[in-house]
Amino acid sequence: MANEEHLARLKQGIEMWNQWRENNPEVKPDLRGVDLSGADLSGANLWMADLWSADLWGADLRSTDLSDSNLWRADLRGTNLRNADLSGAYLWRADLRGADLTGVNLMGTNLSEADLWGANLQSANLSEANLWKADFRGVYLKDTIIDLQTSWEQKWKLVWQILNQGVEGLDLGEADLREANLWKADLSRANLINADLWGADLREANLMGADLWGVNLSETDLSQANLTGADLWRANLRGADLSHADFSQANLTEANLRATQILGTNFERVTLTGACIEDWDLNSATNLKLVTCEYVYLKDDQQERCPRDPNKTFGVGEFTKLFQPALETVDLTFPTGIDWQAFYLSFQALQAEYGVENLSVIALEMTGDQKLLIRFKVSPFIEKLEFDWVANQFYNQQLNLIEKQYQEQNQLKQKTREQDLKQSATLQEIIRLLAVQHDHMSI
Repeated sequence: MANEEHLARLKQGIEMWNQWRENNPEVKPDLRGVDLSGADLSGANLWMADLWSADLWGADLRSTDLSDSNLWRADLRGTNLRNADLSGAYLWRADLRGADLTGVNLMGTNLSEADLWGANLQSANLSEANLWKADFRGVYLKDTIIDLQTSWEQKWKLVWQILNQGVEGLDLGEADLREANLWKADLSRANLINADLWGADLREANLMGADLWGVNLSETDLSQANLTGADLWRANLRGADLSHADFSQANLTEANLRATQILGTNFERVTLTGACIEDWDLNSATNLKLVTCEYVYLKDDQQERCPRDPNKTFGVGEFTKLFQPALETVDLTFPTGIDWQAFYLSFQALQAEYGVENLSVIALEMTGDQKLLIRFKVSPFIEKLEFDWVANQFYNQQLNLIEKQYQEQNQLKQKTREQDLKQSATLQEIIRLLAVQHDHMSI
């Protein structure tokens, strides 16, 4: 159990705590198992403190001195440890998931079997640190300092090398890079044949001209990545996010694109022959210009070939014509006129429902029978009948709301008018009484 006196002193404030530590350097604070979740301990002197199994979830530990402290099994999830000193600390099996360790001094620290999933270790010092069996999934290691005494698994050392030393001279064929954080990594022209990158973070990565034969990129985030000219023959991209990535002139022959997101993705001049496109998610901003494709599969495991006839192939430009999304139109008519305020508010609601980029007003017309027609341009992925019903519902809701407000305003005006009349009648009665009194006084 923690020393209650030590805990009470810490709760008095950092300034008083640090002064007490300076005056009593021989005292080792006993804070075992304490609940300090969400506490602001920035700048605190916790040198040599015993924080075994302490709950520090979400605490502010910026610039805190935790050197040589005992944080065995401590809960440090989501903590802000920027520029803290953890040199020589004992963090065996500590939970540091999602923690911000930017610029932290971890020199000589024991982090064996610690859970660092999703933590940020950018510019941290890991010299002489024991990282054996620590979980570095999703950890960002850019500009992290290591040395020959840094002890960790080869997989995470490889991730560090890619981010900090580049891939020149590295053979990444069949490499295990599952759930690695390779955000903005330069992997241009790298050999990644049959590598496993399942669940990796490759946002904004440069994979231009990379050899990705048979690579496992399922569930990866490749949004805004550059894969121009990359060779992805038989690559597995199932469930990957390829939004706004550039795949121009890439080879995706027989690739698995099932359930991929290709919103705004550039597939210009891509080769897609034999690829599986089941449930891929694209929009009008997806570029399928000049795609080379003889046939595709609409279901996984090479099922439902398109074209169905095994002796037929797509003609030049035919694939693009079949699969390139084009915006379509929906007409709404208002036979009894329109309340523009209600329309404006309902249109805002429609944009919130379907996305601003997926609909717009392109025309206002009067039909032959003098009915107002408003034409919308909508994404082909919006069901027209549903849109028509939702648009009318939103408009009628706003119309009813405005009518209700109008009625309430009229009722208020009527009530005010009645009060004014009553006050006027009262005033007239007072004048009459005063006149009578004046007559009596005159007599």
